[in-house]
Amino acid sequence: MAKFNYYLRDIKSKKETPIVLFIRWDNQLLKFATKQTIHPKYWDDKKQIIIEQKTKPELSEKKTKLLKDLADINHLFSRFENDNKRTPTKQELKTL
Repeated sequence: MAKFNYYLRDIKSKKETPIVLFIRWDNQLLKFATKQTIHPKYWDDKKQIIIEQKTKPELSEKKTKLLKDLADINHLFSRFENDNKRTPTKQELKTL
């Protein structure tokens, strides 16, 4: 079973920093740039997701996008496993 986690590139940054998706499976690790950035003060490091603020609706939009992307990659990974009866290689997952 694969594990999917979001991390900030620099949790101690004083400005916005990129959000990176880590995928771990079968002793493999693949990192994907999400092309999204966030200031660490709006990041919940334990839950690994954006903290929404009523005064900043763009945070909700970013969070929704991250959750959708996570669901999509999880679906692709599971579909590959079901179709091929094995987990994907790093290159296969990058291609997906």
